[in-house]
Amino acid sequence: MKLCAVLALALLQGCAKEHAGLEVTLAPPVASRFLAHGNCFVGWFLAVDLVVSETSGVDAILESASLRVEDSAAGLLGEATVDAAALEGRVGPSGILLPANGSLRVPMSIGPLPGPAEAPAIDGSVAASGTVVATDEQGSVSRAYRIPAVVTVSADPLPTGGACSPPAGG
Repeated sequence: MKLCAVLALALLQGCAKEHAGLEVTLAPPVASRFLAHGNCFVGWFLAVDLVVSETSGVDAILESASLRVEDSAAGLLGEATVDAAALEGRVGPSGILLPANGSLRVPMSIGPLPGPAEAPAIDGSVAASGTVVATDEQGSVSRAYRIPAVVTVSADPLPTGGACSPPAGG
């Protein structure tokens, strides 16, 4: 009798739907200047978009994503969190739907970063970590991540027209 119960439980578990499987990667991080009034340098910010993929063939809805970015030169660069309501407000209702075997790009940024107008004071490689949480038919599922990445610095010359004086020597 006991063997029959074990076999029945194994068969039932085989028929049960799986939870959504979550994987997190990063779009290449980019540090950019924040300018006001055309050419007034305000500071640097870092775009670190998360790419959340579903790997088990189960539709899900993104509930939240957290991000913490550190580098060896400056330490903690910043933290950000987005919930479903904020994400839906930014990118629309489809922005929180994670289709089975599909992916979803979650726009995230941190700042200000340390450094003068010429370049941010970071070493160029960062570690991004955090947690993403989604809901599927079975309930809540989460995935913690820690991903190293190389930062591209978008440092085009400052515009000459605007409210601020051009930098000395330029």
